Amino acid sequence: FLANDALPVTYDETWSFGVLSWICTLLLWKLIQVNIGNISADQTTAVWTTIVGLVIAALITWVRPQIQRNRSAS
Repeated sequence: FLANDALPVTYDETWSFGVLSWICTLLLWKLIQVNIGNISADQTTAVWTTIVGLVIAALITWVRPQIQRNRSAS
């Protein structure tokens, strides 16, 4: 999809989202103390924190280019 410009995101934004989502999710798991070795024991918590991590990463990925555009405009 990215190669054919079928998505309204850039390649850099896709990589940024992917990396940030893992970082946010792992930090949330660490903060909430999800047992990564036995993820099935904390499955509901792990899923919800993963969703929150994805949302945080999406917001950061969406806001970052807008901040950069505002800086270059001034």
